[in-house]
Amino acid sequence: MGTKNNFSKTKLYWLLQVVGWSSIVFIETINYTFFIHGSFEWTFFQQFILYSLVGLFVSHGYKSVFIRERVFSRSLSRIWFKAFLDTLVIALMMAILLYLPYVFIDFQALLKQQTIISFLAK
Repeated sequence: MGTKNNFSKTKLYWLLQVVGWSSIVFIETINYTFFIHGSFEWTFFQQFILYSLVGLFVSHGYKSVFIRERVFSRSLSRIWFKAFLDTLVIALMMAILLYLPYVFIDFQALLKQQTIISFLAK
């Protein structure tokens, strides 16, 4: 008596995307609430939600354009190498998208406050 899997690949993909990005929001909220800031701040939570939404759309767009099924027929070392490079590109795309509004609002303040490491940490 086997049970039939009711999830299509598409549904499973979106479920894992949403759970993954939601987990980041949860973990960052815990980190900032208990370890970094010391109290819950609604603005931090909203910021994490925004970042995760950007991440969701960027990672999906990147997958749709640049990642094809033939990638997974390659050797495991090539798959991991591509995954590493893809992660760097997605992170860079997210950082650029998240900083883009500040470029137009107050670029000089952005230059004074930001360092390369904080840019890449976004």
